[in-house]
Order: sequence, then structure tokens, then C-alpha cells
Amino acid sequence: MHDPRPLVAAAASAAQAQQWDDAAALAQAALAIDANAPRAWALVGMAHEAKGELEQARAAYERAVSLDDMDLATSLACARVQARLGALGPARALASYVLLKEHNAPSLRAEAAALVKSLAEQEGRA
Repeated sequence: MHDPRPLVAAAASAAQAQQWDDAAALAQAALAIDANAPRAWALVGMAHEAKGELEQARAAYERAVSLDDMDLATSLACARVQARLGALGPARALASYVLLKEHNAPSLRAEAAALVKSLAEQEGRA
């Protein structure tokens, strides 16, 4: 197999069913075929985040964002994990980027706005 897309699709289905170990394994198999598949990296990040493995989630999300900065849902997920790990500046910058770029998904914009506000408040207290 030379096309990671079927594995990425299967990983996305597993993630939708909250079968995180399966999602991670399928996404990793896709990455074995194409290490630059941004959706596979995003799914790895999602699985790690769901399992509470925040450092691994951050690394996977950051890789996904570096490969496709127009996947705004993944950018926001990355910002959320960065914030949870205390990287407030990078999290605020990424969430602000989502706010600048997102025009079609009100819920994504609302989540980004709430995160930016929360981070600004946290930075004000620091």
C-alpha cells in the first residue's frame, strides 16, 4: 500500500467512535507510508490528548500544524494542549491565528475566542 488515505479514513472513524488506541495505531500506520500526512498527525494528537498524554499530543499536533496550517480545528486543538501545558504565549498566538482565519465555523470561532480571552486573563495574572 502506497496511499495512506484509507488508513487515515479508518483512523478518523475510530476516533469518531472514541476508540483511541485503534485511531492511534491506524494513524501511525498511515505515517509509516507518508510521514508528512498532516491529518494522520492530527489524529495521533487527538488520540494522545483523549488519553491524557499531553506532551505527545502537543508534539503530534505541532507537526500536523507545521504541515497544514489551514486545518484550523487542529490548530485550535494544538493551542488548547499548549495552554494546558503552560505554553501560554504560543497557545494565544495559535488561537489568535484561528480567529483571524476562521469565517465559516461559528463554534470553532467561539472556542478560539474563549481560549484567547482565557489566556489573556492568565497572562495578566502572571
